[in-house]
Amino acid sequence: MFKGKFHLLKDKTQNNTNIQEGNSLISIYFSPQDKGLSTAVAGLIKNSKNYIYIPAFVITHKKLTEELIAAKARGVDVKIIIDATSTHSLHSAYKEIQKSGIPIKVENFAGKMHAKTMIIDDEYLVLGSTNFSNSGENKNDENMIVLKNQKFAQLYKDYFLYFWKKIPDKYLRYGARPEGPESIGSCSDGIDNNFDGQVDKSDNGCQ
Repeated sequence: MFKGKFHLLKDKTQNNTNIQEGNSLISIYFSPQDKGLSTAVAGLIKNSKNYIYIPAFVITHKKLTEELIAAKARGVDVKIIIDATSTHSLHSAYKEIQKSGIPIKVENFAGKMHAKTMIIDDEYLVLGSTNFSNSGENKNDENMIVLKNQKFAQLYKDYFLYFWKKIPDKYLRYGARPEGPESIGSCSDGIDNNFDGQVDKSDNGCQ
């Protein structure tokens, strides 16, 4: 990219998987040429045995959604926290995931869940800038790391469960507006949390 090559003009990444670094096994993927969600993450979900925890800004990727629903059906503990602004975005899988029986909570801290993370079986950790979306995999210039490291996976699991307990259970059933009384601080933070051009008390959600 420093040489002016963006999107599909970039060369496909070479020697980018199963790199041993200390106690970690690392695989690195760049969008859009490496298709990391389809080639790596979907397989990790398919092979999961115990749990999959996901704090995410958005989920629209069809194959990932299908694999998550299949994992839930075979008894894997799947839990998701999603950003409030993305629940009704175009192609959002929020409703489909909710109907499948997967517990999915909408964050209630003013649309601030911007993570792109997945923790699997106290073993794998998915990190990076790649949203779990078609655009994240096929259109944007993004990066993603798949890290096999038990210690880091457990640390991120604890981080996820902290937020899971902090968000009220009612947001398993109902969406929280990114700008409204239910989203902590959103009506007094001076930020247009739902990107509608209105801030705080001038926003309909805060009136």
